[in-house]
This record gives sequence, C-alpha cells and structure tokens, in this order.
Amino acid sequence: MEGTLNMSTPAYQRFDNDDDPPLFSTAPLPPTFEPPSISQHAPIVTTIDMVDRQMYAGRMMPTEPPPSDYMILSVLTCLFCSWPTGCCAIFASCETKNRIMNGDVEGARRSSRTALLLNILTIVIGIGLIIFLSLYAIYRFEWSGDQKY
Repeated sequence: MEGTLNMSTPAYQRFDNDDDPPLFSTAPLPPTFEPPSISQHAPIVTTIDMVDRQMYAGRMMPTEPPPSDYMILSVLTCLFCSWPTGCCAIFASCETKNRIMNGDVEGARRSSRTALLLNILTIVIGIGLIIFLSLYAIYRFEWSGDQKY
C-alpha cells in the first residue's frame, strides 16, 4: 500500500530513493563579484573640500575656514557646570557639524554662534551655582551653633 510508512525498515533505507534530486546543484556557479577599479569611483570629497571651496559661476572660489563646533567645550560644560544648558550646547554643536557636512556654511555659522552662547551661559550658571552653594554652606556652618572651640 502506497503512502503508508513502514516503521520496520531502518530510516536510512526508508528515504533512500534514486528519484530524489541531488543535495547539491551541479549547475555552474554565478560569476564572482569584482569591485570596481579606482577609475570607476566617484571623486572623494572631504568636508574640508566642501567648506573651503564653493562653486561660483562655474569656478571654484576659495572661502574662509569652517566655523568651530565647540564640541569639547560643550561636553565639558555639560559635565562640570550645568547639564540642562550643556545638553542644549551639545545639540547645537552637533547641528554645526551636520551643517558643515551638508555644505551649509551660513547655517553652520549660526549654529556655531548658538553653541558658543549656550556654552558661555552654562559656564556662568555653573560658576553662579558654585558661589551660591559655597556661601550657603558657609552661612549654615557659621549660624548652626555646632561650633566647638
């Protein structure tokens, strides 16, 4: 009777059939991938190339260097002064870097100025907090009555 499974025969004999397709194809392999040669690549343009030169009337005109992003200052002020305004300064620094990468020099200047102002504000807030907390600690210590001479 076809379609019934005979459990008395071993498994290797049950599935041993010459009509089955081979496990591996004998067809030829597809051609291998070859990377394009150097001459086929697009020219590599770095950030410095994009910011240092702008296309003007079909010519490359030199311009001024890119604005600073103040990232290191932003991270330090975020860690040591005031984290809320420090995080905003980090965001403005990242925005400056993104605008430089996109070639938007004027937008990068605005973001750079914003990052600098936020860093200055963060430093002023941090120094103000240190002075306030120091004076508060001195006041509490002098007027607490716990002094023993």
